Amino acid sequence: MVKELLFVSGTPRSGTSALVRLLNLNPAVMIGMERYFSRYKKGGLDNSFFDADRFLDVQENDTHAKGGFGMQDAKKLRERYERAQIIGDKYPLLYLQFDEILAAFPEARHVFIIRNPLSVAESYQERSENPADSFNKDYRTAIEEWNKGLDAMLALPEAARAKFCVVEYESIFKSAAEINRLFTFLGLSPPEAKALAGLQERANDLEQTLVPRRDDLRAYVTRNAKWGLYKRFLRELSSPVQHQHDQVQR
Repeated sequence: MVKELLFVSGTPRSGTSALVRLLNLNPAVMIGMERYFSRYKKGGLDNSFFDADRFLDVQENDTHAKGGFGMQDAKKLRERYERAQIIGDKYPLLYLQFDEILAAFPEARHVFIIRNPLSVAESYQERSENPADSFNKDYRTAIEEWNKGLDAMLALPEAARAKFCVVEYESIFKSAAEINRLFTFLGLSPPEAKALAGLQERANDLEQTLVPRRDDLRAYVTRNAKWGLYKRFLRELSSPVQHQHDQVQR
């Protein structure tokens, strides 16, 4: 079976990991969790990295300690790969390498997730202040990276946009219509409601988690996030991208 390639990206702290868990609920999908984290920055990825023997062999210089597939049983990994129609990886900052990835994998499809900038900034800041976490990016870096992600997406030429499905964090884990839109883009059936329940409950719990209000953080986001691009992004790249993709012969 010829596998189709799918890349999941967004900005960090925008729900890329939860999105991968959603996609992997369908047994026809096998997406890694930053499987090639280190190699995106180095370049040189090609289709051979997604052949079974290489894709399932997580090597020392491929990724970080938690990168991979979330399971270690080699037999189960191989079985999952063999039955998958769609394989791929998620890397939030992939937009920094869009040109290289689009050139190296011209037939691949993409899912890009966007989250409101205040929540992204608060999430960056919360992690940066956790002494047990090595994450060292504060809310200022959050908005810098968030803005760059929007810029990169809006700079894509029309032909490239047709390969992307854009989803919004605030709705994708709650809305049956949005979940259906995502899986329709992939040519697959959405997971059953029972399979979605745990993921949706977890997303709701995270959304309701309170973080200390910081007026300086909020003021910084208000002044520096590209709100106009955000609105344009949601208006021009959500439904239109799906419509464009429907016109493309697979």
